[in-house]
Amino acid sequence: MIFAKKTMIKKINILLAILAIFSCSLLKAGEILTSRTSSVTLEIPQEQESFSFAIVGDRTSGKDSGLLILDSAVKEINLVSPDLVITMGDYIQGYGGEEQWLSEAQVYRDTISRLEMPWFPVAGNHEVYWRGSSKPQNEHEETYEKFFGPLWYAFEHKNSWFIVLFSDEGDQENFAGKNFSSPKSQLMSPAQTEFLKDTLKKAKNADHIFVFIHHPRWLGQSGIYNYGEDWDRVHEILKAAGNVTACFASHLHQMRFDGTRDGIEYYSLACVGANIPDEKIDLSKGYLHEYTLVSIKGGEYHIAAVPVETVFDPKTEYMSNILKEKSSWVIRTEEQRELSYPIDIPTFSERYPAKLRIGIRDGADNNGDRGVVYQLCKEDGRLVASGLLTSEGTEWVEYEVKPSEHFEFKLIDEDTSFEGKYPGNAGDITIELIVKIR
Repeated sequence: MIFAKKTMIKKINILLAILAIFSCSLLKAGEILTSRTSSVTLEIPQEQESFSFAIVGDRTSGKDSGLLILDSAVKEINLVSPDLVITMGDYIQGYGGEEQWLSEAQVYRDTISRLEMPWFPVAGNHEVYWRGSSKPQNEHEETYEKFFGPLWYAFEHKNSWFIVLFSDEGDQENFAGKNFSSPKSQLMSPAQTEFLKDTLKKAKNADHIFVFIHHPRWLGQSGIYNYGEDWDRVHEILKAAGNVTACFASHLHQMRFDGTRDGIEYYSLACVGANIPDEKIDLSKGYLHEYTLVSIKGGEYHIAAVPVETVFDPKTEYMSNILKEKSSWVIRTEEQRELSYPIDIPTFSERYPAKLRIGIRDGADNNGDRGVVYQLCKEDGRLVASGLLTSEGTEWVEYEVKPSEHFEFKLIDEDTSFEGKYPGNAGDITIELIVKIR
């Protein structure tokens, strides 16, 4: 009878376990899976269409070191992994002949093409202006379109439209050369105007329309930038569409929100590698190197400015990495006077200086121990650092290293006695890598 009762209880427990597993497998959308009881309700996010894109500001004018800033931004954008990237113009120093232009443009493209997602260019004045003799009629426009793509265009992505405009077209009937300080050089031609109108009609059912142009022409007569009033006409075209979300420009090397006009938000973006005098860099005034991230969720969109060198890959750009946790080392016999530790330096960004640090605590005693000898050897056996550690506390051996190097670290006790109350020697060892990312 007792046996039958135990058997029945066991069967019931198995049945209950099966039911519990089965009930968990019937998880409904919007529910939390747990084996715990709580009075707190955790809210599951709603399923909706979403995506993100990045915007990269000016690279020039500036020093060649600005390419390192651009390279950093490319690596960080790859980590964030938006759907696409818009680059806002002024990629090269330009203003010269075609040979110089092509050389500089290739350098820029070599860097920006490391993006792991599609990127779409906007033409800036540095790409299309020609200064000097033998100037073609439309300056560098033809060269630009052969190398980067059309001067104006549009595309659709997940029911949002992206419209790229050209801000340095100018009065084609009375062309007097390209000059962003002249209102006549900032006019939008009938051809580009018709393209814009036609595109807005095609995008009439879009959730969002984003417009990109190099010069913030909406500033009009503003300070040293004499853009004229032609943007008032363009704005009315955008306003009539009814679903234009935002317009973005660069050129000023300053991050600023220029306000909302008839429901359209206007932004000027800071730069990514272009010149900002050190004394002028000021986040509170919008002078910094930053790229912009825009995220779309259904009918809403959110924009965030990300300063360059603030996003890191924890696998490769860490501040500190413990290669060997603190552990004991022991020498107890004459045959074991030498201990060996292989060290494999992981991969990290080559632009950051890195240092290998090895901490040794020597259990020095009164048995004839003068200390312990250390040797650091490269993979090929070449000795690169050595010395005698004589302190009973922890002493640190430091050596500058590069990514993916391999070493062997040796501890050699040459003189400790193996007689007496405390024969041999012992201590602790810690091995770490310090990468300076600032």
